[in-house]
Formats: sequence, C-alpha cells, structure tokens
Amino acid sequence: AAPGRELDGGAIGGLPLLYPQELDLLPREEVRRTIFAIYENLFPEGLFLQAVIHSGYNVYLSVQVAQCMFRLGEVGKARRILKEVLRRRSELWTYPEALHPRSGGGVMGDGYHGWAFAEILLLLREFVLHRRGHDVHIFRGMRARELMDADLEFGPFPMDGANASIRGRLGRSSGELTVDLPGWANTGAVFLELHLPPRLRLDEKARLKIDGGRLLHVAGDAGDDREATLRVEVAAGSESVRLQYS
Repeated sequence: AAPGRELDGGAIGGLPLLYPQELDLLPREEVRRTIFAIYENLFPEGLFLQAVIHSGYNVYLSVQVAQCMFRLGEVGKARRILKEVLRRRSELWTYPEALHPRSGGGVMGDGYHGWAFAEILLLLREFVLHRRGHDVHIFRGMRARELMDADLEFGPFPMDGANASIRGRLGRSSGELTVDLPGWANTGAVFLELHLPPRLRLDEKARLKIDGGRLLHVAGDAGDDREATLRVEVAAGSESVRLQYS
C-alpha cells in the first residue's frame, strides 16, 4: 500500500469499507473512484481477476464489487457482474474458489466454494429488499420483466429483529402488493421505498390505496422510462402494508 505502488489486485482489500461495513471514514467520491478503478482495470472479462495470489477469477470477490456498485447507485453494473457470474456456473450451480482464466476450471482453493454462492444469495436479497438508515427499499435491483404479470412471493427475510415477506401481482392497469413486517417496531425503520416498474404509470394518487401506511411521495410516475418510486410511512403499530391500484 505504498504511495508509489501501482494498482493491482491488492486493492480489493478496500471493499469492506463500503460492503459489508458501510463505514463513513472517507469522502464518498474517493470510495467511488476506488471501486471504479477496480472495476475498470481488474475485470478483464467481466469478473475480478486476482493475479497476486489466486491467479484466477474470484466469483465471491466479483459479487462483493457488485454489492459496492449497488450501494453507489450503479444498479446496471451490479446486475452486469451478476449476469457474468451466473454464466460461469457449473451444471450443479457451484464454483471453485478461483476460475482459471483460460480453461474456466478451478485453479486454487475450494472445489465447491460455498462462500461464493452465499454472496450471490445476499446480492439477490439486496435486489429485492435492503435497508438504508430509516428506509427499507423494495425491488430496487429488480427489472420490470421480473415483476410484471406474475405471482410474486419473496421472503421471509430476517431484518434487524423482524421478518419481511412480499407477495402480490403487478399488472399494467391493476394490481396489489403486500409487505408483511412482523416485528417492524424492533427495527427502528420508518419508511418503505417501493421501486415499481415504469409500465404501471402510477400517475394519479386517486388510483392508489394504501393500508397500514401513509403515502408521502410518488416519483417517476409520468409514464416515462423511470421506475415509479413510492415512499410510504409505515403506520405506528402496523406490521403489514398493502398497496392496491386500479
């Protein structure tokens, strides 16, 4: 880590500042530049190449970079990394600890690296539900094709002494979504941010009915290409929020 040292795979050791610790020790822009330097220089084929020791592509570290990108608001880049990770999976949905850059087989470490798939599951959970301060975000990492016109059921997800489950069905002109929150009072969270597909065109509050909370704000609701983001204050004592539109 000397001042004159050129960028190499050792820079990956800076990730925990953002993921998973989320420490506020350095200016956000410095952290962002570091993550982007790793992504732009050490991802030659869409995965992190650790040439210092492991001599291969690390799935678990690649997904950790995706987590950092997600926290920086770079949802597209986070999904792009995950897509490449899933493309490299074995028939049994497993990974070696490091992938040989040419053969694609294992080059070191565990033959079936449980840590790698644990990171994948944690990232998928983040895409569906995650907490930032007093806000719990729903579907921030999801796309319309994954949410529209299908029966949805996610969870339960443990969350700071509570559990969260999501169920419902989202159509273009009508639908409903229920977020069950047993133990919500234990979390200290106050708001739900629902990131919904833009095709819903939630452009009139009169079309919305919310039980268990109070609608504070709707953004991106003019039929453009942005997601429709609903900010809901969960009612005191409520352990379920239900959204209906028609």
